[in-house]
Amino acid sequence: MKKIYLGVWLLCAGAGAVHAQLSEGGIPLSMNVIKAQDQQVAQQQYPAPDYNAIIKQNELDQANGVLKPYAVATIVSADISLDNAGTWTYLEDGSKIWRLSVSIPGAKAIDFFYDHFQLPEGVRLFLSNARGNQTLGAYTAHNNTDLGLFTNEPVQGDVVNIEMDIDPNVPQSSIQFHIDKMGAYYRGVSYLNKYIAMDDHATPARPTIDESATCHINAECPIADAPSDFTVPKDATVRVFIYDAAGNQIGFCSGTLINNTGNTADGVCKALLLTASHCDEENNRDDASFAQWKFQFNYQYDSCDGTHLHGTNPFLTGATFKARSNLPSFAASSPQDHALHLVGDFLLLQLTSSIPESYGAYLAGWNRDPFIALNPPLDAFYIGFHHPRGDVKKKSWGDYIQADGTFNQNQVASTHWYIPFDFGGTQEGSSGSGLFDKNGYLLGDLSGGTSTGCNNNPAYSDFGKEGLYSKISYDWDNNFDQTAFPAHAGAQSRLKDWLDPINSGVESLGPTKADCSDMPNIGINELKEMLGKSIKIYPNPSNTGVIHARVNFTNATDLKVSVYNALGVLQKEFTVSKAYSGDYSFDCNSLANGIYMMQFSTGNASVGKKVILAR
Repeated sequence: MKKIYLGVWLLCAGAGAVHAQLSEGGIPLSMNVIKAQDQQVAQQQYPAPDYNAIIKQNELDQANGVLKPYAVATIVSADISLDNAGTWTYLEDGSKIWRLSVSIPGAKAIDFFYDHFQLPEGVRLFLSNARGNQTLGAYTAHNNTDLGLFTNEPVQGDVVNIEMDIDPNVPQSSIQFHIDKMGAYYRGVSYLNKYIAMDDHATPARPTIDESATCHINAECPIADAPSDFTVPKDATVRVFIYDAAGNQIGFCSGTLINNTGNTADGVCKALLLTASHCDEENNRDDASFAQWKFQFNYQYDSCDGTHLHGTNPFLTGATFKARSNLPSFAASSPQDHALHLVGDFLLLQLTSSIPESYGAYLAGWNRDPFIALNPPLDAFYIGFHHPRGDVKKKSWGDYIQADGTFNQNQVASTHWYIPFDFGGTQEGSSGSGLFDKNGYLLGDLSGGTSTGCNNNPAYSDFGKEGLYSKISYDWDNNFDQTAFPAHAGAQSRLKDWLDPINSGVESLGPTKADCSDMPNIGINELKEMLGKSIKIYPNPSNTGVIHARVNFTNATDLKVSVYNALGVLQKEFTVSKAYSGDYSFDCNSLANGIYMMQFSTGNASVGKKVILAR
């Protein structure tokens, strides 16, 4: 029997305050102050975690089928603030420097999680590794959030130097700064190997050290006879750092930035991200649970041969919750049943900050056609981009999919797209990654697949040549959750309210640049056509003076109904709040017999229906 594995392949992934890994650059003040350079800096060393025991437990859990992310770091508790740690340096102009050196022996990298983070103007935070050749910051007031939470990207090595520079007349009492958790990485951060070079002339170590199976194919490798170069879906795929405080770990998943009909080229631009629900084991639905997730862009090679990592691999930090499928869909059948039984498997977030143009990212288009697998064209083609084991971006593809896939359950049919890959595969860390059609439109996100191994290497027994992707077409309404979990019914457990907020009813939407500057136009004619198809008038003619309208919208929609006579003169008006799917009646008994036009209007389009009163 083939082993079913989870792509809990956690992978390394507007107005108001910005919560992002955007920093202002600059040089720490201490580097230019002799007094500070001569001063000994306070140190805090934390006990070394038992990395070998943690890794062995991860391997044992995987072998036993325990639901668990592909963990890359363990969480270490901390209590670091300006009041209880560090060294102060006071300068003649009134400026202040606060510094602390933190170490976790044996860590390949360290990142911090701040449960209090509010920096006033005039305060700059810097982080650096022991050699000083990696510097993060300056983080400033622009990184503040309403939740007061923050996290930084990993710093190479087992020592991190923290420095806070404070301008004159900024009182210490106005600074909220406290680190309560740290991530001690034992794998998954080999992209930081470039900072380990023995001297300035040494060749940096390769950015990855066989972290994923050798059977994977780099995202930049060409595909013969492919219908596209698939640049857009590739650049919409990000590596996701999952902060799981309850599980005391940090792990990896993959995710896809996705477009929605409410975005405009000159106004609203929301960066939504689709990943797998099982990437967040706690089934969270609050914003604070995702405020310290990190999203890494462009973690990929510049060429097929894997010799050069892309020049920049920037981060953004923080997201807010939008919708998800419940986890799990069915309870375990016994204490020995560790399989995750899923109907839908999606988690939709919105990045807290706008994506800088320099990142070169895209919001992928999507396709919710449930029949795309039927009567496929001769040039059918399907492709996925992902970060297996948090490695650099890879791709897998095949020429057909099946519509009847399910994931560890048989009570609800056809919830997943099934694909047998012709080239490449998936692995832990690939979970949540996207499957795209030949036009590069997103069809669903990865739950997992069958484990077939890679080149008979037992180290890569989790390599999968088949994939199961939770369908956007099913998760659009997610009918199972609407009835099985009534406490979470509605918009928070389906996609349509977020991917089609203007209620256009479109079956597919094209991609756009991350700033929405080339947002595809959903024309008024298309909207009118969809609106017209969603409304049926009866009886017509009416011999009672009452007109009925049966409507079926994708989202709750406010309707304005205007009745005009044959001369175009307004006779009556009605309003229907949050019309969705049902029957509505309009009493026109006060009008004389004759021909009228009923105009149904939403905020985006209107359509007319001819009616006849004949009593």
